[in-house]
Amino acid sequence: MKIKFYSFITMMLIGSFAFGQTAISNCGDFTAGSAEAWPEILTAALNTDGASSQEAQSFSMNVTSLPDGGANFRVFKTTANGGNFFGNPQALVLGENGITVAAVGFDRTVKFQFSTGDVEFDFLSVNSNESACTATSAEPSTAVSDCDAFDDGPNTTWTDVLTAALDTDGASSQEAQSFTMNVTSLPDGGANYRVVKTVANGNWNNGPATALNLGTNTKTVPGVAFDRTVKFQFSSGDVEFSTLTLNGEDVSCEAAAVETLTVTTTACSSASSVAMTGPWWG
Repeated sequence: MKIKFYSFITMMLIGSFAFGQTAISNCGDFTAGSAEAWPEILTAALNTDGASSQEAQSFSMNVTSLPDGGANFRVFKTTANGGNFFGNPQALVLGENGITVAAVGFDRTVKFQFSTGDVEFDFLSVNSNESACTATSAEPSTAVSDCDAFDDGPNTTWTDVLTAALDTDGASSQEAQSFTMNVTSLPDGGANYRVVKTVANGNWNNGPATALNLGTNTKTVPGVAFDRTVKFQFSSGDVEFSTLTLNGEDVSCEAAAVETLTVTTTACSSASSVAMTGPWWG
């Protein structure tokens, strides 16, 4: 494990108390749209949500920066007969933006589509629930580079490694391997992760780079029928997070305590005795 310049305990005492500012493209609450003209989607309700999807659906966003040429949003929703309805484009403005889609008497899907991911904002809520991308938080955060759960990466492109399984773990390495990280801060230019694993013949497979987003990031590598190694590599140690789990278990960023062995020797005449104390002998 790495030698850290700052202890995790110190980092735990430092919280983020300011409103976060981010771009749509860096906020995990948005998903990719299928139409080039509407590349970003904010989902308010799905018809599978049942009765709650019938209620009024809304979003509110405080825009702090717009790209050259501006940006638009529109409402997408399904109708009583299951058809699709697309609302008229509406221009986003600096400051407060929002819309409420009226309640209905049937289950439906409601989404807000955006024309670009380059819109920046410092507040976002959907149905009055504030987004994790901007929420004021006193949650303690730590950086990947300050967390002892990460090892040094193989090169300057992939600087930090989180190991999920080793082939020497045997049967447990065959199970699905996963991580979940709640990202609270990204460095300028963003950051990526990728999956690195061994395959059935023992060769290495390097997965594609995936961008990290503010908020919840998760990845699951499916189970297999052979012993293997699975690692998650990260492109920057400057990523900060408030929670991290590996295979469903909370990850501790503190270094494991080092046990000490005390050896005491006593010389009497020409003989000597050795007394050993420590966690191994009591």
